[in-house]
Amino acid sequence: MQAVCKNNVNILFSAVMTSNYGTKNVRRFSYNDKEFDSMHGLNFYDYGARFYDAAIMRWYVVDGKSEKYVWTSPYNYAMNNPLKFIDPDGKEVIAATSAAQQMILNTLPHEIWGYVVFNENGQLDASVLNTAISTSGNVAALSQLANDSRTYEANIDNKFTYKDENGKIDDRHMNPVTIITDMPEGVFGYNTNEFGFMGVCQTPGDSAEKYNSVDDNIRITINSSLSEAGMAQTFSEEAYGHAFLYSKGFAHTHIFDGMKDINQVLVNAVIDAIEETIKNMQAQAQSLMDEIFRNMLNNLGSTGE
Repeated sequence: MQAVCKNNVNILFSAVMTSNYGTKNVRRFSYNDKEFDSMHGLNFYDYGARFYDAAIMRWYVVDGKSEKYVWTSPYNYAMNNPLKFIDPDGKEVIAATSAAQQMILNTLPHEIWGYVVFNENGQLDASVLNTAISTSGNVAALSQLANDSRTYEANIDNKFTYKDENGKIDDRHMNPVTIITDMPEGVFGYNTNEFGFMGVCQTPGDSAEKYNSVDDNIRITINSSLSEAGMAQTFSEEAYGHAFLYSKGFAHTHIFDGMKDINQVLVNAVIDAIEETIKNMQAQAQSLMDEIFRNMLNNLGSTGE
């Protein structure tokens, strides 16, 4: 399981700036903690699968999995966007952000947070999560995704890239959501009064009726204009509803008969996931208020002494 990335870096592509002192003082392990090889003046970074030339911001050889990313050059680094993506070994792009990770945590009971461990590349450690003992449906769904052999990405953005039924690659923008104060509670139980294109779960394929993933990864993108609660609830639908059922091999899309969604398995999964997320976030808020109150009492006691 991976979560999306928008981390800032000082020198995006880590080009080495030469001087009268040459490069002898450059740290051996620097950009992305990869070994810097200055032998014969080549100045490459060793990523294991490939060598990266920071001077021209390109790999020295083609991507071994370039067939998965046919819309971009097999030589460019991190899809030519290191502000958003990283490439830990030269094989596949893995992206991570603390905001996306927090969004996932917000869907879970607070006592489980210690079992949800992301590495520096945003990958969720399934082996740690598997040791958690919980009756939470959201934890079970997240564990299902984390233990799947496929890659699931969690993104927070205002757009996503998709493939249509003819194989054409394009971007789809999600406008800022609208707040409707008198909006009745929807069928899935959202309670933030936010309305609009809130998120998407992209799966591989060439269907004309959905936004297909551009490769074999399952991509979950949540509208960045949503509130923190709105993001968590939308992620619950897209990840613990659509993605979860996809991973189990069940029908994972909405199936409408008129205005009614007749995919009752999906409807039930989404309702349960969102309901739990709301309860978990309410419990987190109450716990925080209790902690603040305890600190106030402790401060008053200290002052009284």
